Amino acid sequence: MKKFSSFVIIGMFFLFVGGYAGSDTHTNFAAVGRNGAAYYSTDGGRSWKTSKSGRKEYINAVVPDYEGNLIAFGAKGTIIISVNDGESYKRVKSPTQEQLLNLANNNKGYYVAVGAEGTIINSSDNGQTWTLNSSKLDINYFDIATNKKGVWIAVGIRGFMARSEDDGLTWSDISGRQASKHLNAIEYNKGVFIVTGLNGTALYSDDDGDNWQETEIGKRLNFEGMGISDKDEIYSVGWNGIIYTSNDSGNTWQQVNTNNKKRLKEVASDHTGNMVAVGFQGTILHSSDSGSTWTTAKHPIIRGHLHGIAFNRKPDLAVSEVSLNKDCQVVVNIKNFGPGILPDTVWSDGLVELEIISEERKILESVNFGILDPEKNLKYPGGVVRYITSVVLMDEKTVKVLVDSKNLVKEMNNGNNVIEKNIKCEEK
Repeated sequence: MKKFSSFVIIGMFFLFVGGYAGSDTHTNFAAVGRNGAAYYSTDGGRSWKTSKSGRKEYINAVVPDYEGNLIAFGAKGTIIISVNDGESYKRVKSPTQEQLLNLANNNKGYYVAVGAEGTIINSSDNGQTWTLNSSKLDINYFDIATNKKGVWIAVGIRGFMARSEDDGLTWSDISGRQASKHLNAIEYNKGVFIVTGLNGTALYSDDDGDNWQETEIGKRLNFEGMGISDKDEIYSVGWNGIIYTSNDSGNTWQQVNTNNKKRLKEVASDHTGNMVAVGFQGTILHSSDSGSTWTTAKHPIIRGHLHGIAFNRKPDLAVSEVSLNKDCQVVVNIKNFGPGILPDTVWSDGLVELEIISEERKILESVNFGILDPEKNLKYPGGVVRYITSVVLMDEKTVKVLVDSKNLVKEMNNGNNVIEKNIKCEEK
């Protein structure tokens, strides 16, 4: 049995993702709008900087993938992707020239974007390549949402709805089961699809769109966009600066008072209580208490309309515990705190490693991620791995474990990548 008088355990997870992670805390939002306008925030939406979209067209929507990137859509079939938290974008080849208005994705890498003239486009590789869907219904789609069962619902003009049950490949018309007003926004929350639109339209379905219930809010209210807070509450925004919220998946709604009267187009939330709503004449509102109160965010002079807002979700690897087992072996617990997922390249490339290094800088053990986590438990948020090392510690020592020491992984938070603990083996 090896005995070490003094050593440090350093865990380094290497992942090439096209750039380094930024500062210690990554609560990044991105906003897009008129004439290619693009802005980004690195402090949870409190203040904003101008970014470079490289486009002059209207950019109507922006959403995050599950690996730390952002993808935006707009007029003339525009598709652009940012790999640096919205600071800049690069163009992706589009299969259409029609206006793209909104999109949804899931953690399996499937994307579906919808737009004018019944346009639907699909991607199965996290938005890198796109194909034009043949299930074209001659209608204008305004928004789309999906659930974990692979059901997708798109909504649009004059109460139109379409549904797909195969991750967006084929579509059927399910109109006629709900209101006839324009349906502008849809979200999925706690087993329920929720829809809002013009003239106070608010609908919900708990059976994947087979049946819909209508809620009365107010006929003079016109809703444009919708988002979900970190408390799983629905927020819908619209004309005259209105913000309404529901804590029961669209069954009842309550107004949130703000001093803003400018038209709001979209709203988004991070996982720490920050929310951002954007709209006409450069309006950016910020909330730090999950949507209860709102203030105007600090930003450059923005005169144009803003149409889309997104929080950039990333994975968050962290060492959650270091201990010794009954045989005095060092045991490391690692967790993905989310909200993003780890890409499969972490395992397939074999570059992700855990290294155990002594105080003399000697590598005592080195394993790649395929050995450390062969079942890919860390891929999704909440995943945990308990790894028993071959390093044995007989005496009381201070142990330090560091994850991603070079900040190569795009993470939500680099500040939780290190843990230092004094431990002692209790041999029996």
